[in-house]
Amino acid sequence: MIFKNWKVDMNMSKGFSNYLLCSDPSKPFDGLVFDNVIFNGTRLTVDNWLTLGNFQISNVSPPEFK
Repeated sequence: MIFKNWKVDMNMSKGFSNYLLCSDPSKPFDGLVFDNVIFNGTRLTVDNWLTLGNFQISNVSPPEFK
């Protein structure tokens, strides 16, 4: 799944999380790409995406960042 040229504005003060969950433990979700995704004015990177977007993940392979 590729997210390309997305600009997301989300009020993080509300305490909401973003979830990426794969329910089949035998088949991790693979192929996630963030290509020029801007989250609240900051480009997502391998170093910031989990904390910046308050992502909760389960059984997801590390995404690629472009």
